[in-house]
Amino acid sequence: MTITESNLLIALFDGWQPVGDRLVKHSERETRIPEHLFYHFQWNWLMPVVDRIESLKAPGRYIICQVTITSHICHIHYNAGNVTVQNLPVFEIDQHRSDTETKIENVYSAVVQFIQWYNQYKPITNATT
Repeated sequence: MTITESNLLIALFDGWQPVGDRLVKHSERETRIPEHLFYHFQWNWLMPVVDRIESLKAPGRYIICQVTITSHICHIHYNAGNVTVQNLPVFEIDQHRSDTETKIENVYSAVVQFIQWYNQYKPITNATT
């Protein structure tokens, strides 16, 4: 997956809507082309997505994601409590065991992997943000 494809995946999760060859984020009244998304190198783009991941839950059920970021590891744990979720994942990117070189690359890679899983298995969730 290219950086542009990964950024588009994140953008759709983050509330951007495709309109022709552009993306529109109505909540911010902003329009961009996919090549002008900066999740892969700007924390102010990526961290709201991390917050959104951590806010996922099903009404009346204990479903929560926890994102842990350290100097060289990003770990996303999806805890479904008593709910059966197919292929319950743990996403961990370790800079020492992967091709990532920076902390933001670790977080970005884990976020992309999580969203790919989430889009495939779609547990019943709502973002509280």
